[in-house]
Amino acid sequence: MTCSRFHKLAQYFHAADRAAEPARGHPAYDRLFKVRPVIDVIGGTCRDVYHLSREASIDEAMIAFTDLLSIKQYMPKKPIKRGIKVWVMCDTNTALMSRFEFYLGRQNDEREHGLGYNLVMKLSDNIRHTHRFLFFDNVFTSIPLMEHLLMHGLYACGTVCVNRNGYLAALKNPKMVPRRGDFTILQKGQSNLTANVWKDKKPVHLLPTLSDPTIVTKATRRVGADAVDVDQPHCVYDYNRFMSGVDTFDQHRGNYDVGRKGKKAWRYLCWFLLNAAIINAFVLYQATSRRQLRKRRYRHLAFRLELVEQLIGGFSGRKRKANPFDARVLSQRRTPGSTSASTWGQAAEMCIPFKGEERA
Repeated sequence: MTCSRFHKLAQYFHAADRAAEPARGHPAYDRLFKVRPVIDVIGGTCRDVYHLSREASIDEAMIAFTDLLSIKQYMPKKPIKRGIKVWVMCDTNTALMSRFEFYLGRQNDEREHGLGYNLVMKLSDNIRHTHRFLFFDNVFTSIPLMEHLLMHGLYACGTVCVNRNGYLAALKNPKMVPRRGDFTILQKGQSNLTANVWKDKKPVHLLPTLSDPTIVTKATRRVGADAVDVDQPHCVYDYNRFMSGVDTFDQHRGNYDVGRKGKKAWRYLCWFLLNAAIINAFVLYQATSRRQLRKRRYRHLAFRLELVEQLIGGFSGRKRKANPFDARVLSQRRTPGSTSASTWGQAAEMCIPFKGEERA
């Protein structure tokens, strides 16, 4: 399409009925009203159509946005430092996005258990009592969360900050694990909850409910020019193996971006959801397609190009008409300053008149 047509379509693009939007301060006011229909459709499809495998990870993702916005976050350690934060639960094995939740700032229900507890319990409410394994970082991990997940039939593993309420003060002492490869494991009563402290370059604290504390695995570490094998608890091995689901999803999302820059934040949310739907479709196509391909691998880029061709449906915009005037080339090339009036008159007579349709 032409550039002007694209800008006109973008000017009138909306995802909700703006006339029905509640005013700010109304009990039914919703910050995501402009994009709520898209959230409901894509969120429901991701939740109901695809069944997660045994392992899933929960982590934060960022949608780049630098204009003025009340819910914009600044994360200095992230590749995208300024933007809209979204919490995502992905299948670890396929990087398919199953659930998501946009961060809108501090809420009143965070006072009792905290933000991490509420997010994990909300994102996992549709897979309770399925005995799946959840992995998340120290933003979410707490002792009440691990216990409540275990009560709802979900096992979990996550790194934990040592200043969390209820964490044992004895495990904070670095002298308990003096050398690299040393670890200490304490169990809470007769439950599956254990506290693990493992010394890598520095102490690593984890709260797992899914690993047997008696199983010890090996980890390879580089010390100068040599590779050294050190002992590690099995929960550390599981965490390093299954925590990368959201990171792989972000990698797919960053390789082929969707949308255009602008000043309206809700459109960035639409582009994020559209891109996530394309990634999920690619994952499902890879898992279910039996089409014979010439190449051994069907790559992400090939899927997007084929998707674009199918969305276009063979449509081609109106092409520009060719120049209707067919003028003969003069035998002698002259400049307007050195050409006499009679010569220009002879040149005009040699031109073939246009006999076709008159131009508008």
